[in-house]
Amino acid sequence: MRALLSDSFQRKLTVIDFLYDNPYQKLTTIQEHFQYNHTTLLNDLADLNSIISPCEIIKTANLEYFLHFPNNTNIEYVYSCFLQVAPEFRLLQQLIFNTYPSTEALAEALYVSNSTVKRMITRINQILLEKFSFKIQTSPLTFSGDETKIINFFIAFLKESYVTSTQLLSKEQNIFFNQLFEESLPILKFAGNIDIDKFSFYVYSIVLRFKQVGSLAFFSENRQLYSNLADYSHLFDL
Repeated sequence: MRALLSDSFQRKLTVIDFLYDNPYQKLTTIQEHFQYNHTTLLNDLADLNSIISPCEIIKTANLEYFLHFPNNTNIEYVYSCFLQVAPEFRLLQQLIFNTYPSTEALAEALYVSNSTVKRMITRINQILLEKFSFKIQTSPLTFSGDETKIINFFIAFLKESYVTSTQLLSKEQNIFFNQLFEESLPILKFAGNIDIDKFSFYVYSIVLRFKQVGSLAFFSENRQLYSNLADYSHLFDL
């Protein structure tokens, strides 16, 4: 996922990784490790504290920096913060959750120019095609390629964005997914173990893709599950 980030966001993320693995480092040590100039590093640290709040990079009385996780937050939460603000991920989020008739409409939703959207799509497609075997097509504006890999990408994206399915779903949806999990698990064809959290991300990703393409024909192996979903379509505005 991080390959989709701009160079600036990837640079900031490497600082997070370094401080997570190596807490209590002096500024000079961080500078030497990354070969950053003093001003760039201080600006990155200030930007990071804005991005990852309420987590924080704190400077101690000994002028050492460490990553602080308050209120039961963790490194996964920090990573999810990047997805909320990085332009590339904001674009992907819009395309996963919504449909747009054109790049102009998407640009309006993102408050950027149409040319910026087109440049981002071109760059994102280079990564998507190389690593995931699908792309964003612009006419019409949608994901195009291997459907299984599109679904798997949705799952990974949602999990990194929301960390747990309870943060993604409404209370009513969470209740429904728990019921559906208990009812459908014996008949589903999953490889390995799956818990309610993985199940919810999996099914919700399929729901989102269904809303885009209007068909579940490519998921025939779990047809009974989708028959059950149809009975509760009002929960997802299908």
